[in-house]
Amino acid sequence: MFPSLGRLGNRGSIMLLVLILLVVFVIIMTASVRFIARQSTQTANQEQEEQAFEIADAGINYTLWLLDSEGGNFTPEQLEAGPDGGGPPTADTENHLIHNDQSELIGRFSLDFSDADNVAGVLTVRATGKDEIKPDLCQVIEAKVQKDANGEYRLYRWDHLVGYPCS
Repeated sequence: MFPSLGRLGNRGSIMLLVLILLVVFVIIMTASVRFIARQSTQTANQEQEEQAFEIADAGINYTLWLLDSEGGNFTPEQLEAGPDGGGPPTADTENHLIHNDQSELIGRFSLDFSDADNVAGVLTVRATGKDEIKPDLCQVIEAKVQKDANGEYRLYRWDHLVGYPCS
């Protein structure tokens, strides 16, 4: 007529076990989703920083082209003086736009020329590359350019300025 007391004691134990396993599963899944989301954000930031680095490097290569006799054919002095001193237009050295193969804007670089070493024929160029998707992430490269024995301008020093402030 009435269930035995032993049988009543076991009646909810399976339900309790299922609930405990469900709670453990939810905790593990929540932690996994958070980890995956954090990894995804870090990967995206790293890709944008690498793209900004490549854009800054393009700025250094563009400087070599500006100095090349078959390119821009400018002198270091003209680059330092800027447009008023016979150098390239400001649009070519500040916020120079970079597009991909599909003509989509991916970023921009700015160039800063100086004669920091006060040595004739040596040009110091600082290229700041910014990604278009995350413009607050930038990369800065500083290079020194000098004319070699063949009369061509070559890099003789190249530094990636990690942690250098974006301007």
